[in-house]
Amino acid sequence: MRPMLLNQCAPIDSNPLRFVELPIKTHTHIFPPEEANNVLKLLKQGKINGAAVLKISSY
Repeated sequence: MRPMLLNQCAPIDSNPLRFVELPIKTHTHIFPPEEANNVLKLLKQGKINGAAVLKISSY
């Protein structure tokens, strides 16, 4: 068995259709459109952890 890097998807046993499952937690920050320029600055500075979403309208 050869070592695998952590970011590679490694098959379990000899079955190529079985893979290790990793839990993924996502973080979404919602902003109004008028904050778009400020949000871009925050993203560039690395101050937003996750995704920044501009909410255009509500239903």
